[in-house]
Amino acid sequence: MDHAAPGEFFFRLPGLPDVFAEFGRPVLVLVHPEVGSVCLFGTGGVDGSPWTVDAEYVDQMGSEVNRLALVRTHRPVESRVVDRDPVGLLRSALSSLLVSELGARAAGDRGRALDDVRAVVDAAEVHPAVVRIDGVAVDCLALEAGGCRGLVAEHGDVVVTVVLAVEPVGRVELMTVPGTA
Repeated sequence: MDHAAPGEFFFRLPGLPDVFAEFGRPVLVLVHPEVGSVCLFGTGGVDGSPWTVDAEYVDQMGSEVNRLALVRTHRPVESRVVDRDPVGLLRSALSSLLVSELGARAAGDRGRALDDVRAVVDAAEVHPAVVRIDGVAVDCLALEAGGCRGLVAEHGDVVVTVVLAVEPVGRVELMTVPGTA
């Protein structure tokens, strides 16, 4: 049986090493995802440049897919349309997760649902918190809205947002995907 060294399995997934190489910055993931969850990777770009790498954790019961957590790593980009404010990035990520959950339940008036979610998230108070990144306690900001919890921290020149749809067992810990630092 072939065993991978810790973290090496990320580079065995077809296409993922190319995503990491193009991103060119550390990519963060959960150290302790929910048991039974699957991690899906996605990317976002702006003005033709990579801007985010998402590690989204989901589970599936029958035909129902549940979003459990989203870890979004943002790299610096030169653009007039990008908001690099960490709290703004956190509110956006939290709104995105909540809207997709609402959209799955109420396919009707998605525009109104989006406005309602944004109003709730924008009204949520931000407070100081701590997240562990690569074993080190890092000051961050947190907020709760719509039954979800979000955290945002700066890590070198990247900003990482974490949105949790379920309360984690234990504390939230992140790690840098080996080979992306």
